[in-house]
Amino acid sequence: MLYDTIIQKVEKHLFEIILETYSGKQIAAAKSLGINRNTLKRKIDAMKIEIKKGRIQ
Repeated sequence: MLYDTIIQKVEKHLFEIILETYSGKQIAAAKSLGINRNTLKRKIDAMKIEIKKGRIQ
């Protein structure tokens, strides 16, 4: 279970960095990650990453 916790924290941090890099633009962020925008959106919702006015919070 420790492995899963670490992976989730690293993945959340990565998504926050990528979303900030692309000013919250999910299509561009998903493309840079090599995943579908719907997959990114599902993960954003699951990780409770908040996106406001082109910036993450």
